[in-house]
Amino acid sequence: MPYGAGTRQCPGESLADVQLFLFFTAIMHQLRALTAHPNMTLEGALDHLLRPKPFCVKVEARD
Repeated sequence: MPYGAGTRQCPGESLADVQLFLFFTAIMHQLRALTAHPNMTLEGALDHLLRPKPFCVKVEARD
């Protein structure tokens, strides 16, 4: 719990969450994420949880 809980909860938690979201979306707005392999599938691996198998992503600047 990075922000605490109960009566000692951080009053700036919601502001920090909004700031992180805006920071991340501003960066992603300037980039394009593509699959590194054109025939890639997003199959899952069943362990205790269903998780995606490792895959590569190519990130490049938008024009």
